[in-house]
Amino acid sequence: MSEIRTVEDIRRRSGWREALEERQNYEHEKRKRELAEERERQQARKAREVEAASTNWYAAVDSRVHEHLKNWLWNAIDDRIREHLKSFTNMYNDVAGSVIGKFGARARKELETAIDKLREEFRVGIGLADCQNLGPRRSLLSR
Repeated sequence: MSEIRTVEDIRRRSGWREALEERQNYEHEKRKRELAEERERQQARKAREVEAASTNWYAAVDSRVHEHLKNWLWNAIDDRIREHLKSFTNMYNDVAGSVIGKFGARARKELETAIDKLREEFRVGIGLADCQNLGPRRSLLSR
């Protein structure tokens, strides 16, 4: 039989611990490199943005003025639309009211004429065609 080995002998000879440590160190170094590269990319991007902002100040001012005017113009347009709708609504109400009033007056006149004809027929029917005054004439619609 072969010689009995301890766990420590087996580990020392197989080298698995060293391989594991190397792999962990490699992954750790890889993460460190990736983080450093990401930091460098962010710093470079910030530097480009600062440089672009400092050299392109006219565009920055122009965009702020444009934004201000855009908001102001939209508010002015909204105000004009509100005024237009208010005047249109008032005009529509006036026109619709006058039309409804004319229809009402025409209907009232037609009904009064029809009522007068019915009264006349009633007078003729009861033999009072000569009598003009049966009492005060009251319109039902004029109340």
